[in-house]
Amino acid sequence: MKKNVPLSEDVLSLWWGFIDESYNPWIIPEITAKAISDRGYEILQYNDSLWLPELREHGRKFLESKFWIKDIQGDEIMITNGATAGIDLVGRYVLQWRHDSIALTPVYDTALESLKRNSKEVLTVELWIFEEDESLIPDWDKLEDLMSREDTKLIYVNTNFQNPTWIVLDEETKTRIYELAKIHWVVILEDDPYKLYNFKWEDTWWNIVNMDKDKEHVVYLNSISKVFYPWMRIGFLVWNRKIVHGISELQKYSTSSPNLIMQWASIEAFERWEVDRSISHYMREIWEKSKIIIQSLDDKGLIWINSPIQFSSSKWGFYLWGKFRDGRNTDELSQQALQYWVSFVPWSIYWPWTEYDDSFRMAYAQIDKSRIEEAVQRFDNLVRN
Repeated sequence: MKKNVPLSEDVLSLWWGFIDESYNPWIIPEITAKAISDRGYEILQYNDSLWLPELREHGRKFLESKFWIKDIQGDEIMITNGATAGIDLVGRYVLQWRHDSIALTPVYDTALESLKRNSKEVLTVELWIFEEDESLIPDWDKLEDLMSREDTKLIYVNTNFQNPTWIVLDEETKTRIYELAKIHWVVILEDDPYKLYNFKWEDTWWNIVNMDKDKEHVVYLNSISKVFYPWMRIGFLVWNRKIVHGISELQKYSTSSPNLIMQWASIEAFERWEVDRSISHYMREIWEKSKIIIQSLDDKGLIWINSPIQFSSSKWGFYLWGKFRDGRNTDELSQQALQYWVSFVPWSIYWPWTEYDDSFRMAYAQIDKSRIEEAVQRFDNLVRN
């Protein structure tokens, strides 16, 4: 993977897409020690491949109160090793290496690689990113044609603040995708980790999973990675009871079960309201960082109408997505950037193939606030020179 670029400590990274790390790291050993002392030897044993019932219930309340995912029962939730494992498990269960999947491109690189490993072929439909008054999916005929094919069984959708572009699929787009999935019996894999970072107060509340009253066509994924700590590897997979149990069999014979210590530590974090406090903290910190980076880019003239770069219409949350108006190759530029002691993610890792090469992603959720302006200065030097 091209994303494994060696970076020294002197390189200011606009590459990493992790959350800000400043929320009370000492809470981790505290809640872990509490979980071990309370549970004793049983916490070191094998466990059910589906869940701890207590964490399942906390997950249900978390998804309902924070993400507005309604009408789900605890036994319709499966605990996974993060949402990443959920993507793989659903791909293996639905696609079985003999069916096709669809990705709306550009698409989250980890999801793309998972689809490639579980699909016969990954089909793509391009998103329209840069104009607010245009349809987000300009070629609906192509999407319907791909979904109507006999071999197509799954479409991956990052509905709210999509990675890498940070666009929000509007209600009309979500509804049309769902209606096509119903007609052609295609599973929608709805991955929704970023919804809370809604600094522009976009209307995101109506998820595709909420349309699926019969719970036949949409599997929903989320985790605590983007609101607490990714290291805990706790994800929530939501579907109907029968299929959840079927998918749990795959987890049983691959990873046995999610880490039991981390499951109990997550329960402790929920019960102490640490997850709520971390959400409030990250919302403040990352919102502040987004304002700093946009102001810094503005100060350099990089988001002006005559700038060499055109940024996507949505500029909130974890990422910025831009393209060079002169068609500059961002794979080459990302290598040159290291000479300027700054890094960003090139276009190529977000497509199954490199058809285009002029776009890039900037991430600013993790970089220290005091270094953002300097990172933009280095990036500006790269662009100008």
